[in-house]
Amino acid sequence: MVHDAEREPGVFGLSVVATDRADEVAMAAPGLLGAHIHLTPDGRRAFVLTEWTDAAA
Repeated sequence: MVHDAEREPGVFGLSVVATDRADEVAMAAPGLLGAHIHLTPDGRRAFVLTEWTDAAA
């Protein structure tokens, strides 16, 4: 999901979540520029890489 492709990210975040929660982590939020979701081979977890405008976001 890309929320703002024009801005450069200032901070990246990485989280590991259960797959039934991956969409919640990637929902639009102030300062969130994009989220990239990668499922594990067994489909039980997702690695979510998020791009933020800055640390305050």
